[in-house]
Amino acid sequence: MTKTILSTIMLAALMLSAVTILTTQNAFAENAIGTDDEVTADIGIALTTLDCQVDTGKIVALDTYNGASEASYSIALSDLTAQGFTVRSIDTSVDGIPSCVQQLLIVSQNNNACLIRSYSATQIATITSWVNNGGQLNLEGEHTSCGSGTNALISAFGHTPGAITTPPSPVMTSGNHYDPNVPATMWNGVQSWEQAAGHTYDSDPAVVSVDDNRRGTMVAKDFGEGCVVITGDSNWNGNPVGPFGINVLDNRPLASNAHKYLDQCTSDPVEEILKEIKEIWMAIQDEVIPLLRGIDAKLDAQTEKVSVTVNLDDIKLKTGEVMVLLDTTGTGKLSTVHVAANLPCNLLGDGKPTDGGANDDPSIWIVAGVAGGGLSGVINDATDDTGFVGPEKTCVFHDTIDAADVDGGMITDVIIIHPDNHPDVDKKEIKKHEKLKGVVVTITGTYE
Repeated sequence: MTKTILSTIMLAALMLSAVTILTTQNAFAENAIGTDDEVTADIGIALTTLDCQVDTGKIVALDTYNGASEASYSIALSDLTAQGFTVRSIDTSVDGIPSCVQQLLIVSQNNNACLIRSYSATQIATITSWVNNGGQLNLEGEHTSCGSGTNALISAFGHTPGAITTPPSPVMTSGNHYDPNVPATMWNGVQSWEQAAGHTYDSDPAVVSVDDNRRGTMVAKDFGEGCVVITGDSNWNGNPVGPFGINVLDNRPLASNAHKYLDQCTSDPVEEILKEIKEIWMAIQDEVIPLLRGIDAKLDAQTEKVSVTVNLDDIKLKTGEVMVLLDTTGTGKLSTVHVAANLPCNLLGDGKPTDGGANDDPSIWIVAGVAGGGLSGVINDATDDTGFVGPEKTCVFHDTIDAADVDGGMITDVIIIHPDNHPDVDKKEIKKHEKLKGVVVTITGTYE
């Protein structure tokens, strides 16, 4: 041990011996040191002051504003260090709560000496806001006037300090004074624990341990985005003082568990995974789904083709009869229909294609329409004749129509019909044209 450290310890011992005992409370001689305007003398070796530029990991900061000393809690703080926490000190009246702090420890005693310097309204607002935004607070109060420095801060979290515990130094056991599964992290390895007298809280769902009168001795709860552990005594977590302190019963594992609970209450791995899944899903909704909808829209806008060729050779189609060449009623609708066909023609002439390629009327028609709706001619007059001659003295016709030419909507049917519009033509000639020799029809449709 260096001379500097020895000198510091000797100085601290001298200062401690000079402290005047102002009040004795109950049978436990808990001593109030200082006034509202002065900080209790430090006892022991000071913690390294926090430096967010250097310190890393899960940082637990002991608030020294009210005179809290590492020496009074060295066992608990050493255990936290061994568990991987980085333990440092801050003064909330000067530093506020630096951004790198994960957990804040506030106590109300040093080795059974009361720390009664009150937290200001500004400090209380800073601390509660920090917890509300994700901070983790271990807040240890005290009973009667010994807890006057932290009572207002505890009340800010919704728990007004009440009567002293029953009995004054209660032993609390698993299954009787607390449910070992609520929360399980807090009570892992804890069969019983003891306070050296403390104030109590009205029972509510946040109270996780009670005394013999069922009044709360520990609170553990979420607070906004953060969480808080509150006890009405500081001795239970401190270094041994007489029959009290961290080495009594299972107080020591409980002291560590309180910080493990705080560490997990805002960083549950399952909750983090669910949060990531939610963020991914939101990204899908915000980006991928609109993209897919755009693709769908483009696909919807694209057209599909249907094409069919019908050979009607040697079929007879009498005047007034019709035959369906294409029916899309069950599969979709067409926006356009194009027909190219070899048809009998020039019925009013000699029944043959006119020499020289003059336009001839078709003897039978091809029409398109909608089921139960109107019809529109596709091949139905001389304007559709190409002038070419097909087999079996047929004329070659072609034409295109779209849905706008059809009454009632999109096209579903293409029909060949032998119209009854030749009253002055010799019946024998008509009968010749009833025979569909050489008739070939190709229909191309466009889906939308």
